[in-house]
Amino acid sequence: LSSNREGADWLRRYLEPYGYTVHSMPLVGNLLHSLSVMCLLREGLMLAYPPAFADGLPAPLADWEVIEITEDEAAGFATVGISLDPSHYLIDSRHTRIMDELDRRGVEPVPMPCDQVYFWGGAIRCITLPLARE
Repeated sequence: LSSNREGADWLRRYLEPYGYTVHSMPLVGNLLHSLSVMCLLREGLMLAYPPAFADGLPAPLADWEVIEITEDEAAGFATVGISLDPSHYLIDSRHTRIMDELDRRGVEPVPMPCDQVYFWGGAIRCITLPLARE
């Protein structure tokens, strides 16, 4: 719900001159945005709630391994953690099943209590400000 076809067209016009390709991902249901249902953990591995994608995953992600999450886990913002690097994922400590799935795939879950942020409708990613530094 965070954008529409016009928004995707605008993004396409803005990014394609820089060599990027924009892939639309229409969502089904009352979801805030794609981060609510998908997190790219590292090349070839993601967390996702597949029923949310009206047209399935975009072509560049179609052959990735998917750790499928449930509707309740999506509603609990399991995908709104932070990939610290290809082998560490900061995740709400309530998501123990997902932590086991991450661990099985060589991604160390870094649990963090997030009850107060969740109460206000957010998760770990919502309380951070990623920075890029040279």
